[in-house]
Amino acid sequence: MIDREKTVLEQAIANNADNIESANLHTILANFLFYPESWSKLCKVLSGGEMLRLSLCCMVLRNKKPDLIFLDEPVNNLDLANIRMLGAIFRDYKGTLLVISHDEQFINDLGIEDEIRL
Repeated sequence: MIDREKTVLEQAIANNADNIESANLHTILANFLFYPESWSKLCKVLSGGEMLRLSLCCMVLRNKKPDLIFLDEPVNNLDLANIRMLGAIFRDYKGTLLVISHDEQFINDLGIEDEIRL
């Protein structure tokens, strides 16, 4: 899904299925915490959290939202800004989330309706 040889901006442009105008594309990138200074960064040097954010951004740009998203410890090693951003994205998600997490606050913030505790 992510071409590691492209920059963040090139990756976003490649996934811009609806040909969103540049200003709106830049706003979407900023919503995923990618600001102009990071747009020229090669994907191969992104951290795990940045790669996750870029993957989610590209999913939004492709306008293809899966019916099911599986998240295995999604907030491990993320800073507070990234955790909040993920929470905001997944709170608005209309499909099914299968989340494995030890972070009860993150789970509560998502507003998960059904859960299985092990």
